[in-house]
This record gives sequence, C-alpha cells and structure tokens, in this order.
Amino acid sequence: FSPRDFELLIGCLWEQEGYEVCVTPPSDDGGVDVIIKKDRRGTFIEAKNTGVGNNVGVREVRNLFAAASNPDSVDYEILSDIDTIAEIIVITTSGLTSQAIRFMNSVSNSTDFDVTVMNADHIVYSLNKSELTPNNWRDYLTRG
Repeated sequence: FSPRDFELLIGCLWEQEGYEVCVTPPSDDGGVDVIIKKDRRGTFIEAKNTGVGNNVGVREVRNLFAAASNPDSVDYEILSDIDTIAEIIVITTSGLTSQAIRFMNSVSNSTDFDVTVMNADHIVYSLNKSELTPNNWRDYLTRG
C-alpha cells in the first residue's frame, strides 16, 4: 500500500463499523489523516504505513494532539456535526520513536480525549473480521 492507500483503507475500516468518515487530503491536512464521527463524537486519526524501523516521530504526534486540542484549526465539513473530539488514534505499521512515546505519556493525562496507539496487528485483526478484501475495499469508502 502507498501511504495514501493506507489512509483510505483505515477510513474503510471505520466506515465498516458504522462511522461517518472523512479522509483528509494527502497534504496540508492539519496533522490529521482521517476524521471519524459517530453520535456527534469525533476521532482524529494519524495513519502511517512505514517500513520496519521507520517509526512515527514526535512531530506527527504533536500535530495530531494540537489538532485535537484545537479542532477549529482544521477546516473539514464533518466537524460541523461534532460536539467533541473524544479520541485520537495513532496507527502505525512500525512503531513510535522514544520521543513520541514520551510526549504522548506526558500529555495524555492532561487532555479531554482518549489516546490510542494501534499497530499492524490491530489492523490485520480488524481486516480479518471485516468484509473488506483486496478487491473491494475501495468500494466501501465514502469520501468526505
């Protein structure tokens, strides 16, 4: 998967779970790759499909925290129906740098939203229990 295809796939997985999904543009996305919404509660997702050893750095994590802390800084239509950002999720096929982990640990208790990290095992598990296949996953995505 290209980095963009990975973002689209993540959007498909959440759409399968009944969420309204907005996959943000490939660049200038305000630090958020995917926004999902259910019951007027939003989640910001950073999705990184990287090779082994290319861990998600502190810059990406900080940008995601900043966007969730100030959702008015990102301008997407889906946000107009969201009362609160309830969670941020960092999804990575590799891992997080030690700086990113330290940053997340230092701020996670001081936020109003939950913080989740998902690795490749989580994604494979979600794919296995979904209806998505290599041939149909793009058909499920409603682009916001």
